[in-house]
Amino acid sequence: GFSLIGLRNNLRYEAVQTEDDWIFIDNLNNSQIGGSFQWIHNVHSRHQIQSSATLGRFKSEYDYERGLEEREFSLENIYILNEVEDLRLQHQHTWNWTSSHQFQAGAEVMYLATNYIVEDTILGETGSGNNIDGGAWIPSLYLQHGYSPTPKWFLQLGGRLTYHTEIDEWYPAPRLDVLYRPSEHLTFKGYAGQFYQYISQLIEWSNFLLSSPAWLVSEGEDGIPPLASSQVGAGFTWDRKGWLVDVEAYVKDLTNLTSYSSTLASTPDLEF
Repeated sequence: GFSLIGLRNNLRYEAVQTEDDWIFIDNLNNSQIGGSFQWIHNVHSRHQIQSSATLGRFKSEYDYERGLEEREFSLENIYILNEVEDLRLQHQHTWNWTSSHQFQAGAEVMYLATNYIVEDTILGETGSGNNIDGGAWIPSLYLQHGYSPTPKWFLQLGGRLTYHTEIDEWYPAPRLDVLYRPSEHLTFKGYAGQFYQYISQLIEWSNFLLSSPAWLVSEGEDGIPPLASSQVGAGFTWDRKGWLVDVEAYVKDLTNLTSYSSTLASTPDLEF
């Protein structure tokens, strides 16, 4: 199968200071386009092969202007561009060994690239600016085993091992899922796992509270580290006569959560 998706949105805010006719403009444009391809082949009744490829591109442009209302004179202009490219190739085998046992094994190669540009113009002269480019190949292997000892119980144990080429480090991620279905309409669930995210979003707020997102890929010892989370959760679902109730509670421990702070960045003796 093949699919395409495209999204675009624009946020604009204007304010005029009537006392001296100053105008302040915030403009944020976000666009996203992506496509995916999937191929499935049933070798026989117990063995299935699946391959897929996805490509996504995200672009965000933020523009802030401060000047006279008639725009004959511009005092300051700030332009921020953020681009993200996400390419993923995946190959997976599924074996239904018996009616109670299912095995899945696969490999995934991911390429993440980000570009972040800041241009500050004051009185027509280029002032401060920044340009941060980053990219990394991130391959991984995964394996999971699903086991159903009775029609009411299902357990799935698995793990993923990921290698980050830029950081030169391995990231193991074990996971466990448990389902218990005492009746046709009620299902209890529980899970625990380790998860990693290799791209982080920093938020920078403008004068009028329009957020300018800055996606940056994790890379190198001096860059942004991968976001690590350990999560344990439990809940239940109830489904009857067209009604669905899904309740879940979880505890998550986050490590390496990175954010931008203009206060910290401008404080002496503190590094950003």
